[in-house]
Amino acid sequence: MPAYGSADCLLPSENTQGSILWLDVVDAATPRLPPLITVFADGRLAVRASPPSSRLLSGHITRAEVKALWDQIITTDGLLLIDSAGIAAAIGAPPSGSKGFLVPPMADAPWSFLAVTVPKCHHLIGVEGSALRSMARPDSDALQRFRRAEVRLLALATAVQMGE
Repeated sequence: MPAYGSADCLLPSENTQGSILWLDVVDAATPRLPPLITVFADGRLAVRASPPSSRLLSGHITRAEVKALWDQIITTDGLLLIDSAGIAAAIGAPPSGSKGFLVPPMADAPWSFLAVTVPKCHHLIGVEGSALRSMARPDSDALQRFRRAEVRLLALATAVQMGE
């Protein structure tokens, strides 16, 4: 992956084909296709309908909203500086001030996958049980930043699903 902040990791023009961000939350260690939500540079949203439906729903946000989402997730939350291994290591380490307490493995916890997919810059992060772990590990900055990005994308997906 190109270095964070390089010209290759900037928000592409709204005429760019393909997705810029996607999120999937699944009960397996690999994402599904299509993912739960896909965001395109021109503001199009592709969202899987609520189960049990397998339909793909369409939504749209303005280019200004795309830029704000990108700035929040990429610039403010620094998604490109977070990796799955770092979060896994932080989750496995005892929380600060815990006297050795470890967050136990979570049976059947869903996996959340968040990807940046702009041309020449691809970054994928997978976290098991991010919602529960983020509550259990408020001291993990990377996990908290991942969770904020995930919640923003989940809110967009929910808005499209509610409008179906």
